[in-house]
Amino acid sequence: MLYCISDSSVFLTINSETSWSDNLYSDFGLYISHGDTMQYQRNGADAEYVFGSEFGAYPLSLYASLRYYF
Repeated sequence: MLYCISDSSVFLTINSETSWSDNLYSDFGLYISHGDTMQYQRNGADAEYVFGSEFGAYPLSLYASLRYYF
């Protein structure tokens, strides 16, 4: 878990690995973030995106893998 003190945003990683046999493994995981999201600001003719927090703009991510060793 990563925690940014200045803006109270959090980035959390959860993962698990399983051995099905001597040569076969699988794993899966999840990346979760919490914080203020990216903000769109328009000042006259200028437009810009501003990060609300360190980890707030990170999307929810899932992953899985299957490994076979020979």
